[in-house]
Amino acid sequence: MTVDELKEKMEDKPNGSEEYKKFFNEEANGHLAGYWSPLNKGFDDLGERSSVWLVGGNGAGFDQSKWNWDRNDRDFGFGGRLLKN
Repeated sequence: MTVDELKEKMEDKPNGSEEYKKFFNEEANGHLAGYWSPLNKGFDDLGERSSVWLVGGNGAGFDQSKWNWDRNDRDFGFGGRLLKN
């Protein structure tokens, strides 16, 4: 997904709105793995934020009240999930 496609998808789900809360609960809640921060050399926002990469190296983040996207933020790590064997 590109930044433009993300903006189009989220156009009717402004931050803090009931539409966004519904989207978050249906799409992102349960996937709140946080992200690895190379700057802090650790995990941040575990259980609070869902982060995904977009086409072109941009990242998008979703938490309970808002979504945002960043342009090639070098301090922003990779969102993922650690699984227990």
